[in-house]
Amino acid sequence: MAGSTGQLTIRLARPINVTQVTVEHLSWVAAYNIYSAPKKIEVWGSIDNVEQLQKAEQYVLSQKFSDSPILGDPLVSGIIGKKKRFLKLSSFTYHPHPFVSSNIQTYPVSKGLRGRGIQSSEVIFRILSNWGFPDYTCIYRVRVHD
Repeated sequence: MAGSTGQLTIRLARPINVTQVTVEHLSWVAAYNIYSAPKKIEVWGSIDNVEQLQKAEQYVLSQKFSDSPILGDPLVSGIIGKKKRFLKLSSFTYHPHPFVSSNIQTYPVSKGLRGRGIQSSEVIFRILSNWGFPDYTCIYRVRVHD
């Protein structure tokens, strides 16, 4: 994707209870530019119906957040759309190989979400930054696990 930020939306074949996500960048041996790897990433899941919205709101009320964990307000209406809401599932820092043992890294959803039965039919990977390359950000593969 162009620049150091962007997003990737995945529409799933069916709604799932997302438990983990995996991000993969090319191995540092094969990568043209390791600094184009994503760095700060947020993962958001769609809230598809009233029942899921109620579960998401219960989760939000049970936690203390420094920022809004539900999107669907003017903050992102230009990015994602006004009709659908999204719940932040996870945020993390991806570390490109050789800084860690593998270029394939799996991250859990937020601890408070596990076991709540919140299902999503779309998952958004929001790339907030990369490792310093201004021209583009490279993501080789992402996976969504239930």
